[in-house]
Amino acid sequence: MHHHRLRAICIAVLISLIISPLAALPLSTIVERALVESPRMQDLELSKRDTLLTIGLNQAEDGVGISIKGGVSTSLDLDKPSSTISTNLSSTITLPNDGKTSIVVSTGGVVYNTDKKTYSFSPSVEASHTITYGLTTDNLKSLTNRQTDIMANSAYESSRITFTNSLYTQIATLLESERNIKRTTKEIADLRRTLDQNLQLQLIREGSLTHRATTQAIKSKETALEGLLEADALYLRQFENLAGFAWEGVEEITEPNLLFEPEKIKNSNLELKSLAVELAREDLALELAKHTNKNLVVGGSLTYDGAKGEITPLGKPTEIVYGNELTTTGSVNLTSKQFGLSGKVTAAYDFESNKFTPSLTIGGSWSNNPSSASDMLTYQQKENSVLSAELALRTATDEFNQSVMSLQNDIAAYLMNYAMVLETMEYNEETLAQQKELFAKGLISQREVDDAQFVVDLDHYTLQATLLQGLRLQNQIKSLGI
Repeated sequence: MHHHRLRAICIAVLISLIISPLAALPLSTIVERALVESPRMQDLELSKRDTLLTIGLNQAEDGVGISIKGGVSTSLDLDKPSSTISTNLSSTITLPNDGKTSIVVSTGGVVYNTDKKTYSFSPSVEASHTITYGLTTDNLKSLTNRQTDIMANSAYESSRITFTNSLYTQIATLLESERNIKRTTKEIADLRRTLDQNLQLQLIREGSLTHRATTQAIKSKETALEGLLEADALYLRQFENLAGFAWEGVEEITEPNLLFEPEKIKNSNLELKSLAVELAREDLALELAKHTNKNLVVGGSLTYDGAKGEITPLGKPTEIVYGNELTTTGSVNLTSKQFGLSGKVTAAYDFESNKFTPSLTIGGSWSNNPSSASDMLTYQQKENSVLSAELALRTATDEFNQSVMSLQNDIAAYLMNYAMVLETMEYNEETLAQQKELFAKGLISQREVDDAQFVVDLDHYTLQATLLQGLRLQNQIKSLGI
């Protein structure tokens, strides 16, 4: 008997701790804290930052590219106190424009002999620019970047909504657990009170079949209550693992806003499917452009050759020879899948001999059937990709419309159920008020008032659970717009 009383006291203490939280928090505060403190959301935030950095790198415009290369070498003549020093340095500058303008500045080969005091050098500067007549990949890159951005943001927002729904579900589980604990506790108290009253009134005898049956019923309820308490402890740990902080109770659950206009919703999945169609069409157009595009490459260079050297013709003394020549070049190349044209003009002027030497080179090529069978197959594959993307868009649109209809049906059923809950609560509140009036007149007992009050208390849990269900529907509406 002592054991049963101690057991009942322990259960009562646990119940008081569970159903009487120290300071309940508004639901909005719980959600805000969980979004910050939850380990799952912290990992999501880190993933989002990494994704945004990756998107930023993909969307970053190219800057001016500069590269420098070259080296210095020397050779020694062991028979003579002389050495040769040579170097060649060049710098390439690439401008971030559509034509990828390239400028190359070079010292050319610079050679100096320390014994003969001879040298040679040929600095130069070159430039080229490509002009494309036809379709380029700029639009394809823009569509791809937009697709990546939508995917990253929609995945992040969807994860936040999924997490919030999980939080609502866990809170609803805790509230249902508290409700069951309260109800079972009252059932035990009612059984004990009835048993004590029947014993006092001698309606039953201790040890009788009725007494033993009632006692067994109380023990069964106590065992069930212990199971409920163990389950509640598990739910509390699950909440803390999910939210990142301990459960303190909930209050101020706001009514959901379930009004929405499907035609104004911009669904990211549909937008991605639409982008996939645009990408497929752009890819098809680029494949066709390989056969129709023309590339014009315009270039030019300026080179100066300077030198001082020694020559010794047979039977003659050594002569000093000087080099002093300027060469300029201009080139134009027009290419396409079917033909190619090229032109090059070179002009050289020798300052020593006062001699000017121009030259002109013109070339070309032509093919009457540059397309191969593999090109045709590739084009057909890309046409099929367009058709597949269009079909996927139509399917996604139908699925979206079905989701809207299903959600509208769920909302209609919820609103009906919510109205019934409010009506029941109002009826139970009126019943409680009537019971209090009857008690004040001495027509009923305190127990009947307590029973009515208990029903009203349980209605509070029903209302909270219903509101959480509505908030999950509200999140479904948000999901349609992601």
